[in-house]
Amino acid sequence: MTQYSLIKFSLKEKPMPCRDLFKLLNIEFKIEKWWSMSQTQVSEDLKKLIFRYFKKKAARMEEKSKVFIKILPTAKAVARASEDLERGDPIINEDIGKRILFWHIVTEVWYNLDGGNSETKQEFVPIKVHCKLIKQISRYMLYLLVVHPAMVSIGLAQTSFQDISAVVRDIASPARGKSDKRGRKRNIDKTAASKRLADSCFLGLEGVLGEALEHIQKMTHEEKDLAEKWNKIGCIWLEILASAASKCKGREHGQQLRSGGEFLTHAWLLMAHFGLTDHFLQPNKQEIVRLIAK
Repeated sequence: MTQYSLIKFSLKEKPMPCRDLFKLLNIEFKIEKWWSMSQTQVSEDLKKLIFRYFKKKAARMEEKSKVFIKILPTAKAVARASEDLERGDPIINEDIGKRILFWHIVTEVWYNLDGGNSETKQEFVPIKVHCKLIKQISRYMLYLLVVHPAMVSIGLAQTSFQDISAVVRDIASPARGKSDKRGRKRNIDKTAASKRLADSCFLGLEGVLGEALEHIQKMTHEEKDLAEKWNKIGCIWLEILASAASKCKGREHGQQLRSGGEFLTHAWLLMAHFGLTDHFLQPNKQEIVRLIAK
C-alpha cells in the first residue's frame, strides 16, 4: 500500500540524488514524486476496518443515511452521527480531489500535534494504533491523487501541487533538520512543522491549504475529545475511499488489475460484493442487502 505525505514531500525528508541533472532535463518534479513514495503493509486491522464499514453501509442502503462506525473503541456512536459528520466536513460537496488534499492536511497536522504535544500525548497513546490506520488511508489517497489522478479525480495540476508544497516548505522549513551521515534521510521535527502550519492560518492563505488550516483552528476549539475527533476523521476518510472507488471508471480498475490491482480496486471489488456499486448487474440488490444484514 503506497504512502505519500505532503509534509514529507515538501520538506524533502528523503534527499533526491542527481537533482541538478533532473532539473536540467525538466523532469525534477516527476522523478521526485516517485522518489518520495513509501510502502506499508496492509494490516489485518485495516482490512477488518474497511470490511466492517462496507458491510454496515450495505445493511443501511435502504435507510439512505451515512455510515458512522466506531473506529476507536472509546468513541461514542450516537444517533445523530450522520448529521455530525456532514457538519464536520465543510467541503463535502466539493470535488473529491480537493477533499482528499484538504483532509490529508488536516490528518497529517493533527496526527503530529496530538502525538507530539505534551498536553495530548498521554491521551493519544491508547488510540494511536487506530489513528495510524486513518493516517494510512489518508496517505494512500494522496498518493492516488498525485500519481494516479485518473482513478480518483481530474486531479491536481502539477503546478498547483508544486505551489502548495512550496508554501508548506516555506512555512515549516525551520523544522527541517540536517541529513543523516549517509545523506539518505533528513531528520524532520514533524510536531514543530505541524505547529507552524496550524499557526499559519492567520496569514490569510488562499485555496485548499488555507481552508484546511482554518478548519484545524476551528477543530481546536470544537473537538476537545481526541477519540471523538479521530473517529469523525476516520469516518470521513472511509466515505472518501468509498466515493473514490465507486466513481472510478471500470476501465481504470481493470488496468490496475493487470499489475495486481491498486488497494482502491480491491475496495471497489469488495463494494461490488456487497452490492454497493452500479458497475455490475445486480437484479436482486435489495435481497443481497437483506442477506448481508442477517
